[in-house]
Amino acid sequence: MKKPQSTTHKAPRRKPDPKPVIPYPQTPETALNHIRLNGLCVSELSRRFQIQRYAFVDLLRGQAKGYRGDSHRAAIVLGLKPAPVSQPTP
Repeated sequence: MKKPQSTTHKAPRRKPDPKPVIPYPQTPETALNHIRLNGLCVSELSRRFQIQRYAFVDLLRGQAKGYRGDSHRAAIVLGLKPAPVSQPTP
């Protein structure tokens, strides 16, 4: 017996900013070296943090800056950018 589907539409949840896997500060070269030395895989990081694989690849190649979206979150994971500090609201 199937459950009736809900008619209310839920907005998609924003992905929380991930915690860095590689300590900040890094360059694309040192981040790639860290991945290789520790036996990590870019595809594994992509699945673990639900970030597109090419966001990681573009950052490691120096083709992306990590300003917004998946690229920004991937830069935090790779240690290219510091994790954001939440600001208290007055």
